[in-house]
Parts: sequence; structure tokens; C-alpha cells
Amino acid sequence: MLNDTLKAALAPSTQRTYMKIEPLLDQFAAEIGQPAFPTSPSITALFAQSLAKKYKPSSIKTLMSALSYKYKIRGYDDPTSSFIVRQTLRGLSRLQPTMDDRRPLTLEQLRHLLQTASQQPFSQYHACLFRAMFTTAFFGLFRISEITGGSKDNNHTIRIQYVNLDLQKGTIIITLPSFKHSSNTSNHQVTLFRQNPAICPVEHLAAYLHMRPQSSHSELFLQQDGSLVTRHHFTDTLKHCLQAAGMDTTLTKSHSFRIGGATLAAKCGMSTEQIRILGRWRSSAFTNYIRF
Repeated sequence: MLNDTLKAALAPSTQRTYMKIEPLLDQFAAEIGQPAFPTSPSITALFAQSLAKKYKPSSIKTLMSALSYKYKIRGYDDPTSSFIVRQTLRGLSRLQPTMDDRRPLTLEQLRHLLQTASQQPFSQYHACLFRAMFTTAFFGLFRISEITGGSKDNNHTIRIQYVNLDLQKGTIIITLPSFKHSSNTSNHQVTLFRQNPAICPVEHLAAYLHMRPQSSHSELFLQQDGSLVTRHHFTDTLKHCLQAAGMDTTLTKSHSFRIGGATLAAKCGMSTEQIRILGRWRSSAFTNYIRF
């Protein structure tokens, strides 16, 4: 029972990631002819180095976090926090820097995208749905997993019962009981404010809520027949709208809404701490998203 309790402490996506470390350790042990776990800091550093043949530095750090968990859960000294391992990871990052080439969406591009969505041969409902999704993702700095459903790990998807519309104040408050890296009961609130009517998330989301069908699904965004809007459907529709608008489809992705929202917040004078809280980031890594 204790194993089940400890397993429940990890998000399903984290569990799947951590399971990848076992075959990699076995493969490395076969290569060096000695056990790869538990082992010394120097052997662990060599293991990290060997991962560079196949993985990017960011992925290696994730795998080392998995290895660290494996040591700690068994009560062993953790070599992944040793100086030699930390220096190895730092060196790998410098030798092969990870470049995020996804472009932020600008306000003007968002406006153009919304106009294009209205002009496509979509149904009235479909156009209304995606105008709401685009503006909510941008101004709320939402991850695609938070606005789409149907994935294996959809615990963080926005639910209709946690959306509070106040047209008198011109706001919509979205409560997130959980989100990536959050505690089990975060109850974090994201407030959407009224903007220029053409790009206003409050107006577009209010219009969608008026049309939203009754469904057994509690996810906020639904198809007209009450089924879920999947990640695949969202990215396909976004690509279609980008192409129709004559915009780049190779560097403008679903995450461009989140990057664009963070960049706009910085341009409007918000502090890095305010942006970190708004975007629900755990560390200062989000500063890489802010592009001027």
C-alpha cells in the first residue's frame, strides 16, 4: 500500500517519464560492465555524458531528476547533486545549447488570426469556439493541455464549473484546482480583463459560453456535439487559420499564445515575479519566453 501512496504523489506524466530511466541504466551498465545503480558520482557523470548521444540537455536534466528520485526513494545518497554531475550537465548545456525557436504571437497577429477564423468556412459555433480558445490562451497564458481535453493526463484542463463570468466588472475568473508543478489543491485564479473588442477574451469567451452545448463533459471547451476539443484538433485548426492568414506555420505553434502573452505582460511593465505567478511557472526559466 505504501508503494501505491508514493506513486500517487507523482503526476501520471511524471510517472511515465521516470519509468524511462530503468532501461537506460541497464543499457549503460552493459556498456561499462558494472552496475549503474547505485553507483558513484563519477560513474553517474559518465552516465549523463552517455545520454548526450541521444538526448538534448533539457531531456538529460529530466532523466537525471528521475534518477535522483530513484536514489532518494530508496534512501541512498544522491550522486546527481554532486559537483561533478552538476558540472557535467552544465558543460553539456554549453556544448549543445537548447534553442526555443517558437515565436511569440503579437497582438496584431492575434487580431489577424481572429479575423481569419471568422472568415473561414467554419460553422458559426466553430468560429466562436476558436476565437474564445485563442484569446483565452493568449491573455491567460494557458498551456494547450489546459484548454484541450482527451489526453491521458487531463487533470489540469479548465472545467466549466470553475469559470466565473462577471460582465458588470468586465472580467472572467478561471480557477485552476491544479496545474503543472502545482500542489494537489492550488485553487490558482487567472483573471481575464476586458480588452479592445476585436481581441477581447471576455467578450469572445462570454459569446462562446452562451453557445456552449449541454454535455456530460465538464471541460470548458467543447465541440458543437458536446465532444471534447482535442490537442490534435486545436493544432490542426490553428495551422489552418495561420495558413489562411498568410502567417508562418513552422515557428508559430500552440505555445506561441503563452509566449506571446508573457511577452506582452513584460512590455506592459509587469515585473518578472508578477509574470511568473500569472503564467504559473515554478522557476525563472520562463524569462526565456519573453522576446522583444
